[in-house]
Amino acid sequence: YSQVWRTSDGKNWSQVTPAWTVTALGGGEVFDGALYLGAYSLHDTVPVGEVWRTDGVTWERVVPDGFGDPTVIWINDLVVFNNQLYAVTENSDKNMQIWRSSTGEGVWEQVGAAMLDAVDIRSQKVLFVYNNQIYLGRSNAGKAELWHSADGLDWSLVNIPGLGALNSDISSFAEFNGSLYVGFRNEVEGGEVWVSPDGLTFSQVLKYDLFPLAP
Repeated sequence: YSQVWRTSDGKNWSQVTPAWTVTALGGGEVFDGALYLGAYSLHDTVPVGEVWRTDGVTWERVVPDGFGDPTVIWINDLVVFNNQLYAVTENSDKNMQIWRSSTGEGVWEQVGAAMLDAVDIRSQKVLFVYNNQIYLGRSNAGKAELWHSADGLDWSLVNIPGLGALNSDISSFAEFNGSLYVGFRNEVEGGEVWVSPDGLTFSQVLKYDLFPLAP
């Protein structure tokens, strides 16, 4: 099963793993004073998406059953946006979902209906907040897509002219000096990093060559 460790100094670590059947973890996020973790768990060999939280001492499973959908097998990532906790899922039918909660427990609301088409199963899905927008990176038909929303309800696809068709996933987001950086996975030509000053217009700043020429 997956393990959770913690440290107060970056050197000495102690294990704080709860009693669970979690085999893989998704993203983590601090919300309302607690640490939340997305999970892939096995219930009698059946995969189920879960969300767990801890105050650092005790653990609680706040989403035990994939938000009531048996196709939800993994909670890939979590992020806080506009005082709500958002979760993105991986589904066994190759779909994905986005859910949000104002409390982190009890009732969750499904949002982002525009993105509920088939996506690539086992692909990475990442969430990020930048410039008062929530962003989602995902893979669809083998190509990376970037979506954004100002309210978490209505989402739109960000067009990035010049982005290579062989960029299969968005691996990570980061904010630096007020700009948004997006890392793309490309196993054929090499990974890329693109930057945006506003989250809408992008330019490429790095391309990693998988097969550099010999000197």
